[in-house]
Amino acid sequence: MKYFFTLLLAATSLLGSAQIDPEGARECVEKLRDGTLIVRLYYQEDRIELLREEKTPEMVDAYIAEIERNNLAIRQAFANEYTAGRVYFINANNSGKLMSGDWDGIIMNAEGEIVDVPYMPYLVADISRSKNLGLEGLNIWDWNGEEWIHPPSPFPAFISQYGFLSLYVRSYSEMVSKFNSNFVKD
Repeated sequence: MKYFFTLLLAATSLLGSAQIDPEGARECVEKLRDGTLIVRLYYQEDRIELLREEKTPEMVDAYIAEIERNNLAIRQAFANEYTAGRVYFINANNSGKLMSGDWDGIIMNAEGEIVDVPYMPYLVADISRSKNLGLEGLNIWDWNGEEWIHPPSPFPAFISQYGFLSLYVRSYSEMVSKFNSNFVKD
């Protein structure tokens, strides 16, 4: 009984600071249900141009091949594991066009082919570092008109690349499957 009020105060403080927004999370789920998930792929054209100036053509070609393999693995992971709704892909350099609603010639299917898709509600996914913790993983983003933000809790806005106690590293497919399991039950 001695610590009851201390524990009660701590619990209320935690609940107050958790910033849970069920209505905002529900709106994001509706964007996925009624719209689409768009996955940003990083082709790193700027870095490749710098490498062309400083490295041998073989090293540049090897780097480009690695980026292509990486983006192919990401496309395949979403094509095979994300079953909760539609999924399309864009080159990360086209994020400005995506935000403005000018989708002509920027949306790709899982095979990497440009497809014509009408504008619809969307969330963006990418494999990157989280804003808050700097951890690598699957990030989900929503454009609020000024900046890319994570959807509010309890929406699953980040799936870490690292498994239990960082004892293993999840593959792209495992991260996408874990994200998908929040919306589709087997």
